[in-house]
Amino acid sequence: MFENREEAARKLTLKILPKVKDKNALIIALPRGAVVMGKIIADYLFLPFDILIVRKIGAPFNPELAIGALTEKNVVFWNEKIIKELNLSKKELEELRKKKNKEKNELEKIFRKDKKRLNPKGKTVVLIDDGVATGATVMAANKYFKKEKAKKIILATPVISDETFKELKKSFDSIITLKKSSDFYAVGQFYKYFPQVTNKEVVKLLV
Repeated sequence: MFENREEAARKLTLKILPKVKDKNALIIALPRGAVVMGKIIADYLFLPFDILIVRKIGAPFNPELAIGALTEKNVVFWNEKIIKELNLSKKELEELRKKKNKEKNELEKIFRKDKKRLNPKGKTVVLIDDGVATGATVMAANKYFKKEKAKKIILATPVISDETFKELKKSFDSIITLKKSSDFYAVGQFYKYFPQVTNKEVVKLLV
């Protein structure tokens, strides 16, 4: 168990350090929680830091069950297996996408303002998340960076579901993690102190 995100970030940095030799690498964190970690890692490695806004799309009657996720520039990832199991229609999916896209646009106004995104084209992207359960959000991010022609995409997270790790390793060039768990209910279970990170904190870290 990690004390907090800061401790997890320091430990993760030590594991990233020998594996990321590219001086043109970018550290990209998923808001909100992972931004705290991403900033620590980027500062330690002297690498450019940015965020990618990703919103999880939950099932109609169970918002915690991720059926997909969407990112900036309207890149959408759908978990086709779950969608088929739930027998969701295209109309239902479109309604869910529109709702999450509105949330994403609002966050872009708060976090981005006049700040331009870092261009990942031809660069190694180290994607930071504070924990990966189902993998929908990081898969949406992966799809985004592939579309933007990143040279390499590395996922770095303190903890990941064992099953999800097996599913994701074929999609990422590399996955750097401190712990794989087969007993994964929520990211917060792996931290003693796991507070919600506010929009104001994210904005402050992006200055």
